[in-house]
Amino acid sequence: MSRRSHHGRQARDLFGEIPVTWPEIWDWLEAIPKIPRDSWRPVYYIEYWNVPEKIRAAKLNGTYHQIINP
Repeated sequence: MSRRSHHGRQARDLFGEIPVTWPEIWDWLEAIPKIPRDSWRPVYYIEYWNVPEKIRAAKLNGTYHQIINP
């Protein structure tokens, strides 16, 4: 489901930020570094590779769905 507005821009929250949800983070982890949910690695990867910011950037440039659904 797309969260784009009718103007084609990424939907933003009340603070002007592009929202990132936990399901989106898990989808990213399973698509990019291929980290399974039951691994110890997600916490480290999310924190040190700044996954939420990478997701925001991908949403902003329109590549998020292409990345998680190759």
